[in-house]
Amino acid sequence: MRRALIGLSIVAVAVPVVGLMGAEMLVASAAMGSAEAAMVPICADLGYQVDPLGLPPAVPTGGRVSGFGPDEDEQVSVAQAIVAAGRAAGVPERGLVVAVATALQESGLRNLDHGDRDSLGVFQQRPSQGWGTPTDLQDVTIAARAFFGGSESPHHDPATGRTEPRGLLDVDGWEQMSITAAAQSVQRSGFPDAYADHEDRAQVIVSGILGTPGSVDPTGLGSYRAEGTDATTLAADGVDVEAFCSSAFERRASIAMSTITSMGSLGAWGGHQNGRIPHDELTALTWAPSHRLRPDAAAALEALNVEYRAVFGRNLTITDSYRTYAQQVALKAAKPRLAATPGTSQHGWAVAVDLGGGVQSFGTPQHAWMVTNGPHHGWHPPAWAQASGSKPEPWHFEFGN
Repeated sequence: MRRALIGLSIVAVAVPVVGLMGAEMLVASAAMGSAEAAMVPICADLGYQVDPLGLPPAVPTGGRVSGFGPDEDEQVSVAQAIVAAGRAAGVPERGLVVAVATALQESGLRNLDHGDRDSLGVFQQRPSQGWGTPTDLQDVTIAARAFFGGSESPHHDPATGRTEPRGLLDVDGWEQMSITAAAQSVQRSGFPDAYADHEDRAQVIVSGILGTPGSVDPTGLGSYRAEGTDATTLAADGVDVEAFCSSAFERRASIAMSTITSMGSLGAWGGHQNGRIPHDELTALTWAPSHRLRPDAAAALEALNVEYRAVFGRNLTITDSYRTYAQQVALKAAKPRLAATPGTSQHGWAVAVDLGGGVQSFGTPQHAWMVTNGPHHGWHPPAWAQASGSKPEPWHFEFGN
C-alpha cells in the first residue's frame, strides 16, 4: 500500500502533516498528484467533503436525465439535440460521447451567443474559420452536424466528397483515439487535454438519453481509487489517514484566502487593458467552463462553490463572468441604464460574476448565504450593488482586497 502514496505533487500552499509514511507530507490546494488523488475516495468514505481543484468534476444527479442536476433543463435540451443529430448521421455511441464531452468543455452545454474572439454556440465554433454563419452556429442541430462532419455536415461537398472544416467522422482512426484526442482532432483547442475531464459525465449523459446501461461511477471518483487501498489497510500500514484528510479537505477556505493577495485587488492587472485580456491568462471554472476569471478569483470561487453546494445541493449558477470590450459595448447598447461604461466594468478585469439560482434576488437563503460567506473567500457585493446602494444588483459579486 505504501507504493500508492509515493510521488506526491507539491504545489501552491503547503500544510505539514506528520505521520504519513513517517515523514512530513505537503498538501496542495490546486493541482493534485496521482497519490493524493488516490486518497480522495478514502477521505470521502470517512465523511469529508471532497471536490479538490484539479480533479474532474463529479457527475451531477437529480435532473430529468442522468448526468444532470435539477436546474439544468437548458443543458438537457442541448445534449438531446446533439445526440439526435449524431444518431441521424449514423454516429456510433462513442462519437456521441466525444461530442457531448466537447460541448461540456467548450460551453457547459449552453448555446452561447459569445466566446473567445468570434466563437459562438455550444461547440464554440468560429465563423471566421469556416464553421458557418453566426446564425447557423447558434442552431444546435446545425452546429452538431458540423462537429460530426461526414456526408450530413453542412460543409460537405457531394461533388468532391470532401468536408471542410472536417468533423469527427472525417478524421481517420478517430474510433481508436482517446475521447480527448478525438475531440481535439476537430476542435484544435489551446487546451487539448481538457476534454478528458468530462468523459465520465458525457458517457452518463449519452447513456441516459439513449437508454443504454452506463458503466461510469456517478461520483466521478472511482478512477482515483488506488486498487485494494482503503482506510483500514492504510491505517494498519502506519498512515495517519485522518490527519491527511482533515488537512487536505478542511483547510480549503484558508488556502483560497491566501490567493487573494497573489495578484492584487480590483482593477487593472498584468499590464492588460479592460476587456482585452488574453484567453489563456484566464482560468475556466470547472463546473461552468464557459466562464473564465482571473486565476486567483477562479480558485477562490471554486472553493466557495464547494461550500455552497454542501449547503444547497447544487453548484453556484454563473450567468456572467469575464466580458470582452466588445461584449461590454454590446451590453451598453442593449441595456444603457444598467450596464457600466465600456472599459470600466470589473467584468472586464475578470474579477466579477453575476449569479442566478436564487442568489439574484434579495431576501433569499441563497443570497443571504453568499453575502455572509462570500467574503471569507474574497467575494463580496460592492456597496453600490447592495439593497441600499445606488444601483441595487443582488446578483453581482466582485473579488479582491
